[in-house]
Amino acid sequence: MDLEFHQLDLRYEELRGRSPARERRLLSSLAEVGQRAPIVVVSPVSCARHVVIDGYKRVRLLRRLGQDTVRATAWDLGEAEALLLERMLRAGDADNALEQGWFLRELRDRFGLSGEELSKRFGRTPSWVSRRLSLVAELPESVHAHVRAGAIGAHAAMKYLVPLARANRADGERLADAAAPLRLTTRQMAIVHAAWLGANAEGRAVRQGQREGQA
Repeated sequence: MDLEFHQLDLRYEELRGRSPARERRLLSSLAEVGQRAPIVVVSPVSCARHVVIDGYKRVRLLRRLGQDTVRATAWDLGEAEALLLERMLRAGDADNALEQGWFLRELRDRFGLSGEELSKRFGRTPSWVSRRLSLVAELPESVHAHVRAGAIGAHAAMKYLVPLARANRADGERLADAAAPLRLTTRQMAIVHAAWLGANAEGRAVRQGQREGQA
């Protein structure tokens, strides 16, 4: 079936990070040959629109191309079941740990699934679920937004921004805001992170010397 964009509910769009390179390739394909694979939707009775389960990149890019409709297929499932099935079907396209954490948090908060239920659904241990949820909780939402937009890589965020935010949440936000416009690689983020820590250490030493001189 063909759906107009105003008929779509995009409530789960923020559960996946964006890759500018992948989106450029898909945009080129859509412009050249059109939409080949339909998006996946469900139609819960509690919602007047069709809830998109899979195909957010296609929706975004078809809009950019000036299209009025998107081809869709409807699954006769509840939202939670559809979300879980979609994740199982694309298991080869593995999510990173942050995306896993976003997904687990959504299932917990929206559908009330417990840590034990989530571990059974994913075939993982309760400690795996707990670690993913803790990872999401440790990063400020502004940092999550940079990762979702593709401005900061998930690996760089986990390796450098999580420890920084754990020690000082405001510092984690400031470094992320400074790095996001630069679109740094993980290696470049490592250099910037080291320089940031070095500058902080130097600043502490200067302030300590000033206090000792005033004593």
